[in-house]
Amino acid sequence: MVADLAGPERGLTIEKPYVIFMLAWLVIGFFQPMGMNIANMAHLFGLIIGCALGLWDAKRHV
Repeated sequence: MVADLAGPERGLTIEKPYVIFMLAWLVIGFFQPMGMNIANMAHLFGLIIGCALGLWDAKRHV
């Protein structure tokens, strides 16, 4: 599980249902449901950069 890379021994985890919800809503957002205009690429790259920074920080403190 990806969340285990974050350092569960230090309490840094993300519950699997939250990850699934976040990724599902991101995919749904690209189809613009109900005519909503969402900055999809900004959210996607924010997610990617946030995950990369979290992983880097977790590995840095090991």
